[in-house]
Amino acid sequence: MKILIIVNELPPDFVAGTAMSTFYLSQHLNRHGHEVHVAVTMKKKETMSVERINGVYVHRFEPVNMKLTRMLQRFLWLHRVALNINPDIIQGQAISCGMHAALIGKLIKKPSITYIQGYDLYHSSVIQKLTEIRFALKYADAVLAVSPDLQQKAHDVSSRSDIVIMPHGLEVEAEDVIGLKPESFGMEAPFSHKKNILFVGRLNNQKGLIYLIDAVKSVSGELRDVRLLLIGEGDQRAALQERADKLALADIVYFLGPKSHTEIMTYMSSADIFVLPSLEEPFGIVLLEAMHRRLPVVATNVQGIPYIIKEGRNGLLVSPRDSIQLADRIVYLLQNSSIRAAMGDNNFKDSQQYRWENLVERYLSLYRNLLLKRGITAA
Repeated sequence: MKILIIVNELPPDFVAGTAMSTFYLSQHLNRHGHEVHVAVTMKKKETMSVERINGVYVHRFEPVNMKLTRMLQRFLWLHRVALNINPDIIQGQAISCGMHAALIGKLIKKPSITYIQGYDLYHSSVIQKLTEIRFALKYADAVLAVSPDLQQKAHDVSSRSDIVIMPHGLEVEAEDVIGLKPESFGMEAPFSHKKNILFVGRLNNQKGLIYLIDAVKSVSGELRDVRLLLIGEGDQRAALQERADKLALADIVYFLGPKSHTEIMTYMSSADIFVLPSLEEPFGIVLLEAMHRRLPVVATNVQGIPYIIKEGRNGLLVSPRDSIQLADRIVYLLQNSSIRAAMGDNNFKDSQQYRWENLVERYLSLYRNLLLKRGITAA
């Protein structure tokens, strides 16, 4: 099969949930012998307009600086790319991308897919719901949603009853990284023999990290040798560091900056619990990675999180913006090693269903069924 995937962002230009999910999906489809093209509608100047990455063709859009024409330019470019490729399937990795996929699919008579990722629906305006969202959901041959919550919200907007839940996938590192320690990467902080609380993600308002830092202040008053490790970068880093300094947590809260995927997996293997205090979280791929590393989780009960973290089985759920409850749950887990171990085992078991090796088969089955409806038998 020839598969065209339309997405707004892709590494190395952007490293975020949808971008990484698209990157891994394209790689796994390619490993199954399919010709995959990714059309990226946002580009940084450092990256090439067209290149091949591990067998996957990547096409990047460079708009002309003309006001109020960006969407038209994007559509014309995508249409030209699709005509050149002549794909069997067109998949849009957000509602805006799904709108283009559905329209181009109609024009070149190819099946299209709209994949709802989260913020594209949660943050949409009334006008967007009446225009691009309605079009993408109505005219796509198939609609996917990353969580049951988004499935329901998409149904509420479109009344479409055949929306399929398709979670993000888990990319598993080679087993030889499991034995590595953070010290292997030159980290001088004394993490051994500490109670390590780990967060990985963007340092922005949506992640609720100000409440985590406040919670850690309370935790450090009850438990000795606690460390909060923050991996990531973002526009709130300075404010968060200022908050940590104000609470006299300079020797407890470590801002580690961005890390490679291998390094993140290594820190997860050395942590005691993983905390995700998000105010918004459509899915949370990082939760799958923590689960695979047998980490018990404390996370907020928002959007897609409770569909991954089950209270008492593989983690604990707290209300957003509640530092007191967050501190209480962290202390509870750090004081109960047997509960942490049981949750960690459950997390490892639960994470296997999200592995890309399993998910890619679901995608291929979907693609084949869409083609069969048009009388085409695909390999």
